[in-house]
Amino acid sequence: MKRSLVVLCLLIVTSAINAQTLSGYGLKLGLGITNSKWGVKSSDTESDQGYISGFSARAFADFLNYPFFNVEGELGFSQKGMKESIMTITVEDPDGSHRTLINRLNYVSASVMGKLKYTKGIFTPYLLAGPQFNYLASYDVDALVKPIYDRFEKSLWGYTVGMGSAFKLEGYNLLIEYRFEKDFTNNFEYYELYVKNYSHTFLIGVEL
Repeated sequence: MKRSLVVLCLLIVTSAINAQTLSGYGLKLGLGITNSKWGVKSSDTESDQGYISGFSARAFADFLNYPFFNVEGELGFSQKGMKESIMTITVEDPDGSHRTLINRLNYVSASVMGKLKYTKGIFTPYLLAGPQFNYLASYDVDALVKPIYDRFEKSLWGYTVGMGSAFKLEGYNLLIEYRFEKDFTNNFEYYELYVKNYSHTFLIGVEL
């Protein structure tokens, strides 16, 4: 994990050096609507679980500030996971009953994205896309499924694509943004079974 994070940080630093200027930086906060895909390799099928919400916070910096393009480096925190319903049978309840489990995963994330933009008056709409590295810092899951989550991968590569707009308001550059984020690598594998995270993330922020 450390090697991957160092490589990504070097990419961000290299972009800054090549640009010889920092065009902007700031903070984004928001909410992720997140889920997991569970699939079977041999059948090439995937099934979604239940959506949950999670907090997201990102610090960002913009480099290579051309009129229609720049590079955005980002470091932050995001909660992912899923909701699932399972049947449990106990001595007290031999007929069984359904339980809903909320399984939450806490990731430290870093990304480098290309940003296409167009300024019209006070508005600057833009598109974002790029690779993302996620490190599983901790997780909060039901004890019943904890042995499974203990085997989840710590380090994951994925991608993020999104769109948003900046707009100037009383001297501040405010942002509103939507992202779709999904893992390339599986965060769990067991024989034919695999699991991947994905999320829809909505952010608001300010550029300084």
